[in-house]
Amino acid sequence: PIVFAGLESPRLHAVARWCNYAGNQAASAQNLQTSDLHRIGPDFCRALHASGLGYTAPGSRLECVGLCADPWVRALFQHTTSLFETYAQIDNLLVSAYGLVTGELKVGADAPYHVLPLLAGFARRYPGVTLSLAFGNSQNVLTGLRRGEYDIAVLPNITPGDRLVAAPLASDHLVILAPLAHPFGARRSVSLREIVGQALVLREKGSTTRAIFEKAVSDSGLVLENVMEIGSREGIREAVAAGLGIGVVPWSERGNDNRLHYISVRDADLKNTEYVCCQRARRARAPIQAFIDLVPPLGIT
Repeated sequence: PIVFAGLESPRLHAVARWCNYAGNQAASAQNLQTSDLHRIGPDFCRALHASGLGYTAPGSRLECVGLCADPWVRALFQHTTSLFETYAQIDNLLVSAYGLVTGELKVGADAPYHVLPLLAGFARRYPGVTLSLAFGNSQNVLTGLRRGEYDIAVLPNITPGDRLVAAPLASDHLVILAPLAHPFGARRSVSLREIVGQALVLREKGSTTRAIFEKAVSDSGLVLENVMEIGSREGIREAVAAGLGIGVVPWSERGNDNRLHYISVRDADLKNTEYVCCQRARRARAPIQAFIDLVPPLGIT
């Protein structure tokens, strides 16, 4: 690694990231010591104190006691991030010369249904890559992707831009989930007005499914009144089966539960598209590019 003011570049990057996000996760992961900060130089330490961040060293571990939001910290983090992207590009160049894909790939998704077949195909093709998969609601996974906690994310309704590359994976739409004994239990379709008059069981804020449904309700001039919030798909399914209300789920995630009935919404556009996405700056990394290459050729935007 390159050495800056006596501090190796990976540790400098960890310090910059730690300050940038004002948390101690990076410090703990890298086992940073208070002396790491001092070795960067006195100007760095003075700026830390001037910003109000401050630090102590109980047990020789770095401890965050404030927030450092100075522009120079953001600039330092951008430069160290750029440096590591250059490392990755050099590594990819060497890897491609031998036709090998190794390393690790961290994947985040809001549901298992679309991502697992891709991961299985990737694992068969590239056994030298260590895989990890984490689930969360759409907003949390997207935030993790932007922060570099994930290399790849599989999420609905992603808008590509300067920072993100998105490959459309599959089209989907939302349906209503009701227990068989419910008045909707034998219906093929219902209207939004009928739906908002029922007790509803929805995912937490940050769920794309909930956001799509709430937007359709709002656009129709209607208001949701009786909503129970549950933080998992399994919880939604069990709550509906128990008679606590009706739910809203993507068609691809409906499952085969014979306790439940699925109903279309006839007067609302509840379509969504699932995407495979990554940071544009990191797309050239060999495992990331190899994963994207497995996405059916629907076009990358």
